Amino acid sequence: MSMQYNKRFGDPEVAFGINVLNSLIDNAETMDDLKSAKAYVLSYFMLCAKPSGVYMWCPDRNTFDHYTMQESTMLIRPTKNIFYIPSENPQEPPKKQIFDLRQWFFIENTLVCLPACDPALPRLYAKKGQKYLNIFPGFLHKPQSLSEFSAKVQDFSLCILETSGAQETGN
Repeated sequence: MSMQYNKRFGDPEVAFGINVLNSLIDNAETMDDLKSAKAYVLSYFMLCAKPSGVYMWCPDRNTFDHYTMQESTMLIRPTKNIFYIPSENPQEPPKKQIFDLRQWFFIENTLVCLPACDPALPRLYAKKGQKYLNIFPGFLHKPQSLSEFSAKVQDFSLCILETSGAQETGN
């Protein structure tokens, strides 16, 4: 049985490795064992409808890169594995089943998203059955309350608020 891989899209903390994927595919003894290889691919790549292509998760930058369908064929390679399934009738030869990674990802895979950008929503979400990929990269700075800053910064901030009239109007 192949090793298990259970990350979701955008979760991996290390870069995609074609050698890791090849190992997952090569070590699969049955079609069912390919679940880990498929999960590995889906943790880094997602089909996108508009713009047409593939999003790739880049953990080093905590962002997604978009590739056209043509460009993505360099990333999703035509890796194949052949399985022989024993026949129920011992007189018949085993049935040959071929797994083609590219065929599976681009044709059989039904997980397709639309990009969106909303800081209040999770990385992946769905609305009315449509799946969305939230490409919001995150805030550059973590929000802090005014009391967490130094006294000098608090004084300057209050001075700015007073001169702008924000305190009086409640803005």
